[in-house]
Amino acid sequence: MRLDVAIPLVLLLALAGCKTGGGAKVKDDDEAAPPEAGDSEEAAPLAREPTPAILARANAKLCPGELGSKKGFFCLPRKEALDHFHEGGKQITVTFVVHPALKQPAKGMLINIDGGPGYSGIESADNYFSTDPKITEQFDVVWFDLRGVGLSGGMQCKAAAEAFYAGGLRIASPAEEAAILKKAKAFAAACPAEIAAGSKGAIAKADIPFYNTRQAAEDLDDIRSVLGFDKMKIYGLSYGTQLAQTYVRNHPEHVEAVIIDGVVDLGLDHLGFQTSLLQGNLKILDLTFETCTKSPACARSFGADVGGNPGAAFAKAVQFLAGDKVLSLKASPKAGAFKVARLFGRRDLDATTYNALGHAETRRDFLRALPAAARGDFGPMLDVYYAAAGIDAKTAGAIGTQGADPDMSDAVYYAITCNDYGTTDAPAYLAKGRELAAADDRLLSPYFGDLPCAFWPGVIDQPTPGPLTATGIPFMVVSATGDAQTPFSMGETVFANLDQGHRVLFTGGHHVMYGAGNQCGDAPVTQFLLGKAVAKAIPCDDVVLAPGSFLPKKRGQKHRTY
Repeated sequence: MRLDVAIPLVLLLALAGCKTGGGAKVKDDDEAAPPEAGDSEEAAPLAREPTPAILARANAKLCPGELGSKKGFFCLPRKEALDHFHEGGKQITVTFVVHPALKQPAKGMLINIDGGPGYSGIESADNYFSTDPKITEQFDVVWFDLRGVGLSGGMQCKAAAEAFYAGGLRIASPAEEAAILKKAKAFAAACPAEIAAGSKGAIAKADIPFYNTRQAAEDLDDIRSVLGFDKMKIYGLSYGTQLAQTYVRNHPEHVEAVIIDGVVDLGLDHLGFQTSLLQGNLKILDLTFETCTKSPACARSFGADVGGNPGAAFAKAVQFLAGDKVLSLKASPKAGAFKVARLFGRRDLDATTYNALGHAETRRDFLRALPAAARGDFGPMLDVYYAAAGIDAKTAGAIGTQGADPDMSDAVYYAITCNDYGTTDAPAYLAKGRELAAADDRLLSPYFGDLPCAFWPGVIDQPTPGPLTATGIPFMVVSATGDAQTPFSMGETVFANLDQGHRVLFTGGHHVMYGAGNQCGDAPVTQFLLGKAVAKAIPCDDVVLAPGSFLPKKRGQKHRTY
């Protein structure tokens, strides 16, 4: 399932603002070499060349608009090998954005890796706040659009994705299994065709297998070399933790320190990851219900007529939608009028639940809407669906997926995910899904989102890497028990194997915690980034449910059953 959270990168400026591999890679001739130490053993090492001079020689330009003119960011499109491991092939453009250290020469380099895969790192570069002015005083800070994303290719297959997501991804019956299997096959054929057509030939279907994390790690090594650093620091969030670990495994000699936040465990195979994702969300659902029960303000919303507690109310809501019942609803006036009534069924409740579990505010709003749903009024739950998924109710259409998440490239997500995990066996995938549904069918859609990988063209079998020890490399792992996208157990597993691991573990919280304002975690992570000593294990508390009223909205909602 995609790591589908659009969270601004948090590191940064005080100024205004999966798999392994080796082999020789191809580089361009215009890279800046690091300064040489001189011929004599007694000679003092030369000072590092100022970064602006290096960028000028690499043909970087100030970025367009305020990003460049007022904030000092340089844009640097690089020609990268489509396949770094074979010489003489096709090249693609990968675009980086660099903010030179305010005090030159720079003490070091920090590269930020965004999530998805499929979100633009460059768009996040302007959504920063200051954590410590020393970061931008001392470090050249780099963002980039992952190969295929935004300024690095613009791969999209929105029409194919909308058709695949339509009607939800819950499979709890043979009929649902057959329907989603058909959609997954159709998507795996339509998405690559849409990529090729949308790129006007720039990205051929035969190119798509090279959009993977192993190749992307070599793109990162190129910008390190261009900027003239022997080692760099890495901050990876969500999918960025996957790329960060891959880079460390393939280029440990060029890594100074690593922070991974919202951690993917690369020791899991594809079905292992999807299973962990689903089971982690079920635990957060239980935690949400338990926290509500212990809160008088929340618990009093669940009267005897809805079962007396949120778990029972959820069961009543499920029962109301049993038998493939579909309701015709309209969003609240606050959400904006739209012409087409919205259809809402059991699969939509599943998707709403999953989206709502990701953050304390949406968990609260989900609980606020749940008593009404238990009584058969799903209007408030529809509002939560739109808000939690970031969908505009006015343009969502009858099935609620039109225009969803415009900043995310589903094309890049599936290309990289399917290529990284390699061959995915459809019968085994579905059999595991049936096993999980038999154990607990309250929530299933998180598991089935990657089913198209079973039919994705051009993938080859990939070994699952062993534990990452990262010998000699300082590592900081940031996890939260409330993380619905990368369950905290994944971070715990990665941390346990690291040679020089440090950990911040939040009780509660959400996906990607650094920079969210909780100083228990923000302070030591920043100190670690600056090279200061920090404790090996740092426990922190965060909220499960955001404060606010749990009283249900005064909003009658008529519906009719289809």
